[in-house]
Amino acid sequence: MCPFMIRNGGTLYAFNKLRDEKGPFHKVVVSRRARCVPLEEWLADGVNKPRLTTLLNRALNKLTGRKGLRLDKEHHRYFFQSDEPGKILTVKYRPLNLPRLVERNVVWRPINKRTGQASPIGSTSPLAYGSSVPGRTSGVSA
Repeated sequence: MCPFMIRNGGTLYAFNKLRDEKGPFHKVVVSRRARCVPLEEWLADGVNKPRLTTLLNRALNKLTGRKGLRLDKEHHRYFFQSDEPGKILTVKYRPLNLPRLVERNVVWRPINKRTGQASPIGSTSPLAYGSSVPGRTSGVSA
């Protein structure tokens, strides 16, 4: 995973070691001219903090995309979407508090508690389990 951005007339910003001759950018970067900037400097700097946020968001989008999550830009949240409407989608993942994989339904048709019936597809109930991302700052704070 190599999130990057190009700004300021061709300056490459990335989390990778740009001086590494075996790195993903070795063909486009002059390694002698590359420099490493400590994260603390970026957080303290009003110019670089937005760049850091952009890089972190790109890394988050790549990671979540590989897990099948999609970004709803309008509502600022990630969600799973089933390949077939109305079909349950289950994912396997390793929680932080357990040493083994577990399964969880992440897309399903909600059941009305009063009637016991599945809600119709296209109703106001979503067919997804979403995760809100307030402000999409990736937890960066000054």
